[in-house]
Amino acid sequence: MSTFSLFKRSNGIYYLLMEVNGKRHWKSTGKKSNIEALKVLSQTEQNIFESTRNIRLSKFIEQFMEYAEMNFTNRTNILYAISFKHLLALTGDVFLSSLSPRDIDLYKVHRLKKIAPVTVFIELRSLKAAMNTAVRWKLLKDNPFRDSRPPFIPEKAPVFFTKSDLDALLQSTNDLWFKEIILFAVLTGMRRGEIVNLKWDAVDLERALIHVQSTPTFKTKQGKRRTIPINSNLGVIQGKTIYFSLGSFHLS
Repeated sequence: MSTFSLFKRSNGIYYLLMEVNGKRHWKSTGKKSNIEALKVLSQTEQNIFESTRNIRLSKFIEQFMEYAEMNFTNRTNILYAISFKHLLALTGDVFLSSLSPRDIDLYKVHRLKKIAPVTVFIELRSLKAAMNTAVRWKLLKDNPFRDSRPPFIPEKAPVFFTKSDLDALLQSTNDLWFKEIILFAVLTGMRRGEIVNLKWDAVDLERALIHVQSTPTFKTKQGKRRTIPINSNLGVIQGKTIYFSLGSFHLS
């Protein structure tokens, strides 16, 4: 990545400070006019951009996935990997800068033949986010996904659990611990990964709250934290056990 700044020295000449891949370089523009110095700055940026933009799609994917592993959840990274896999299969290992809106439209058509529109929408959103990173890294000037149109997704009526639905779900298993997990999920609205990774230090018994947050070994969706009130129907909490009418649910 590269950054550029202009500074005017005591001799009246503007100098260009360039930071390229973490290394700083000074260069005289030879200009005393701010307008002329800005022209040199613009041309230098263009030259640097042209020299670094010809990165292959596969190389960008490799760099992006390395970055993503340190910043996003495993589930998100799996989605990125799947989307990149199908994009690479469709376009071949082209230069990143050669990707065009046409490629994105072809990707959409190709994927709609195999998966649901909502899944295509999620994949396109992931690719668009990845290309925004490429723009930020100055590997692209513009995001080819910027003006892409999402596939039409028919609106569906929301689905709600009725009491009879919940009873049927609970009766579908004889495992007491699994029934308790189901109840806990229904009464808190927590995701599977959030429940599995819930620790007691995230449970505020005094105020009857559960804090869902990322930890060194687990990341919430989009890394966001939220607080959930403990539903009175969860039962009585004693020590490190939440007691249901069915039995007890243990947290680590």
